[in-house]
Amino acid sequence: MCCRNLHTFYICRIFFQQRGLIPSPSSQSPLQTMHKAEKKYEVGKVTDEEQTKQRQLKGILNNLTPQNFEKLFEQVKAVNIDNAVTLTGVVSQIFEKALMEPTFCEMYVNFCLHLAAVLPDFSQDNEKITFKRLLLNKCQEEFERGEREQEEANKADEGEVKQSDEEREAKRSKARRRRLGNIRLIGELYKKKMLTERIMHECIKKLLGQCQNPDEEAIEALCILMR
Repeated sequence: MCCRNLHTFYICRIFFQQRGLIPSPSSQSPLQTMHKAEKKYEVGKVTDEEQTKQRQLKGILNNLTPQNFEKLFEQVKAVNIDNAVTLTGVVSQIFEKALMEPTFCEMYVNFCLHLAAVLPDFSQDNEKITFKRLLLNKCQEEFERGEREQEEANKADEGEVKQSDEEREAKRSKARRRRLGNIRLIGELYKKKMLTERIMHECIKKLLGQCQNPDEEAIEALCILMR
């Protein structure tokens, strides 16, 4: 394990123990888990009109750069986002772009901040659906899924189908990329005050879970989160 990362891990652990954000090793209790993700809003049968809108949004997001930010923001606003399905679709598209293009994560978070302020809220089954709520649900679901996928990628066999070294490495690499991309997104959302301190503390406690035998990838994720 990289000595520098290990040193960072222990500094962070002491820092949060002193502030009561994680228990000390002598009195450590089972880690509090994050609240379960809220109800998922799944897209069922998508109409032709909805497919057209999602293709339009995808085209806009594919061209997004810091230079044309304001122009494309106005173009997204001009799309008829008049229901929860369309709102869920645009959140999902931005989320995937932020995960797979971490270099532009800050730009995508700024885009989210702007959209959250202007896009309408909706109600479904007496539940309020907002841009921010859908985005944070996506982050939490990805955070919880990341650990499972990493464990699965490390298995030599998947069911009865034996994986080659290349297949295992490809799965491991994809899971790692998504996990670190999500961690970076969470950090950027916190900087913009779109995510609460409580959620950040829970993420940190999760990553600091194995205090005596820290996982190298968890340390790397923690370093990204604390930037």
